[in-house]
Amino acid sequence: PAARTGLFQALWQRLQGASPTGIAVKGGQTVTAEAGLDYGAPVFQRGGTIVPTRERARRSTAAMAKDPLTLHVALSAAGTAAGEVYLDDGDTDRHAAGEFALYSLSYAGGALRLTLSAGRRPDAAGPAGPVGGERIVLY
Repeated sequence: PAARTGLFQALWQRLQGASPTGIAVKGGQTVTAEAGLDYGAPVFQRGGTIVPTRERARRSTAAMAKDPLTLHVALSAAGTAAGEVYLDDGDTDRHAAGEFALYSLSYAGGALRLTLSAGRRPDAAGPAGPVGGERIVLY
């Protein structure tokens, strides 16, 4: 079956669906995209954004708390992107006491930068532990 969706004015990257992924789609139009049980619903990411995900299949979110991140970088027409990653222990209210980390992500000129913008970097013994990166997917 096909699904029709309107895309806001922007550059979009097709991330999932029957059609090839990683293909730029111009916004400001309605597009038809295939959907199905084998490949799921079509997913688009706005160009110029970075979206972090945890992609290892687990039985619960608690089990994936220290899994590494995958960063999906969808480039703008200018070849840049930005996003944020927020990390805390996911279980307590320790974030209110500053036990969290908010990182700013930026991509430009072929380089990805990660900057701590709020909170503090979790240490290895802390509840948020260190979280690594597994891969970077560039669209």
